[in-house]
Amino acid sequence: MTFSPPLSIERSRYGIRETTEGIKRIVPELRLVGHVNYHTARPSFFNKHQHADVLEIFYIVRGKVSWWVEGVSSEVSGNELFLVWPRELHGAKDNIVEPSEYYWIQVHLPFLRKTVGRAQWHELESDLRRMPERRLTGTTDLLPLYRSLLAEHAQKSANRESVVRETLHLLLAQVARCTQTQYSAQSRSNPDQVRVARAMRWAKENPAEATLNEMIDVSGLEAATFRKHFHALVGSSPTQHLIRLRLQNAKEQLARDRPITEVAHQLGFSSSQYFATVFRKYEGLSPTDFLAKIKQK
Repeated sequence: MTFSPPLSIERSRYGIRETTEGIKRIVPELRLVGHVNYHTARPSFFNKHQHADVLEIFYIVRGKVSWWVEGVSSEVSGNELFLVWPRELHGAKDNIVEPSEYYWIQVHLPFLRKTVGRAQWHELESDLRRMPERRLTGTTDLLPLYRSLLAEHAQKSANRESVVRETLHLLLAQVARCTQTQYSAQSRSNPDQVRVARAMRWAKENPAEATLNEMIDVSGLEAATFRKHFHALVGSSPTQHLIRLRLQNAKEQLARDRPITEVAHQLGFSSSQYFATVFRKYEGLSPTDFLAKIKQK
């Protein structure tokens, strides 16, 4: 076995950060693997950003990290997973990474769909999207899988492509199993939260038609009970969540060159001017500036 030093390694007074940035991918579906081990809080190396066609899956080994996605903050602790889906705007809360150790991968979904097959991918995606929360309890079985993916990029060995692909698929299956386990536990322990999750899935599938009253109707709960459990699950109000769903859908359509006025009308905004106002409030830039930004990439 011949070792080589291809990893991008940053050692500082905060600790160590190592990634596969700048390295030729072993398999196209695995865009990046990274590991951070900080004993002191440091300014974030990733501010507000998003990834096209990329699913990020973080696994926290120890400590606590505070991240936000689409304006909603989450605190993620040891032995927990955190998922960020394509084109979701995210970053570190207050632009600070707290003392912690974690691994993460970036999975390029178009290539993954080709390698696992369309039917298998739909089943996997259904499991991963089952949870209303993007934070879930992990398992220590995940840690050696993350370590293996990073180690394979730090050495030249036979059959690296097969090992990396099989390890990645096993890691994704383990994450899906964690999702199934947690969802089943929630179904047994808190049926009201399951009803809220059902309403959230319906809203995600129908962003233009979804309103607060319709979500409450879908859940079958009293309004006050729905709001209480919704905030416990998501950390924001249902109204804010619906706005973010519409804006996420809007960004996906704008990225496909749909006209701004058409997108605003389809998603239920009263005018393109009001749509632009809401878009700027939550995204920090206008729909026109958003289009210009993604076209520069």
